This record gives sequence, structure tokens and C-alpha cells, in this order.
Amino acid sequence: MISKAPSAPCIKKGTESIGDTPTLLLTWAPMETRTRPRILSTEPLRRKTMSDNTFGKIYSFTTFGESHGEALGTVIDGMLSGVQVDYDFLLSEMARRRPGQSLISTQRNEADRPRILSGVFEGKTTGTPIAVIVENTEQRSKDYSDLAHTFRPGHADFTYTEKYGNRDYRGGGRSSGRETLGRVIAGAFAKMALRQYGIKVDAAVVGVGEVSCSDYQWNPPF
Repeated sequence: MISKAPSAPCIKKGTESIGDTPTLLLTWAPMETRTRPRILSTEPLRRKTMSDNTFGKIYSFTTFGESHGEALGTVIDGMLSGVQVDYDFLLSEMARRRPGQSLISTQRNEADRPRILSGVFEGKTTGTPIAVIVENTEQRSKDYSDLAHTFRPGHADFTYTEKYGNRDYRGGGRSSGRETLGRVIAGAFAKMALRQYGIKVDAAVVGVGEVSCSDYQWNPPF
């Protein structure tokens, strides 16, 4: 503790509960004139901003949107100019991620048709930010009404609620697996850029639980 002269201003820290939220209180006043605490900040101690939506340095992308919002998407920055955009390839990458294709994934059936808003002209990238959105068309929010006050075991929405202090129970909101749409789009554009250097990237699910694939060649002969 640092003591000060009686006439010096005093800053006092403390915590107080407002509702169920711990709150940081800062008060300031000259020692001899202080009659009641002056609250300078009532910001909750809980972190409120959601970071880590942007990935990468040279080639970077920022994802946005929620599972039951109007749309999801991504903004790509650092893309090379002059790269031929293969929209059919983009669709094929989206189709690999699209739900409703197996019994071990969600049965939500979305068309997932990406719409490129910027960064592409006459079929080629311009080197400026590429914005792509995918509209939600098959969200059924009422299906989640019973979960408004119940967390699904193992789902990230519990962690989200604890960290940010709010919850979109309609499909998990931002903590939904549907958020990966933006990552797949960014990956597809990266693959298009790598093509011109003869670089190919492969990825696959080779095991689920005790079931595994034994004949997949991760390191084919060159």
C-alpha cells in the first residue's frame, strides 16, 4: 500500500456486485472534500469484446456472422492480384463443408451459395480486399426455443456465455460450426493463388471415434 499526504487526491479501487456481475469501481476525490464515492467506471470485469476473428498476417481474413443471422462471410486481405477465380472450385469446397450430408453432422440443409461482393473484376482478383457472404436460408430459430435456458453438453455456447456475458441460443450464434464458412472461403481463395505455383493442399477426415481409414496415402510418391 502506498500512503499519500492528506491533501493529495485519492484513487480507490474496489469491487462490487451489480446484479450477478462483478463490477470494477474507481472513485476519485480530494481527501478533505470527498463526501460520497464518484463512480468513474462500472465496466464489468468480464471480458466483453470478442477477438480472434482475424487470422493470418501477410494473407489474412476476418470472419463474421452468426448461425441464425442474415448471413455469414469473410473479408480476405493480402490476396495476390491477377489470380483467376474458379467459382466452381469455390462451390466444390463449400459443398465439402455443407451440412446435412451424413448422420454424424447437423441435418440443417443450406444451399451455401457464396456471393462475392468485392475484390474480383472480370474473373480475376484485383489485389484489394475480397468480401464474400453466404446468406442463411434454412435457419429455424423456433427449433431452439427449448434451449433458451439450457446448455447443450459439450457445445461451445456455454464457454461463450461465460466469456462474453451474452448468449445467442439460436444454433449457438457465433459459436456455431457454421462460422467455419468464412474459413473455407478464405482457404479456397488461398488454394487458387497457390495453383499458379504448382502447390496443392489436401485434407481429409481419416478417423471418427474408433473408425479409421487405413489405405489413405498422406505421403504419395513424388
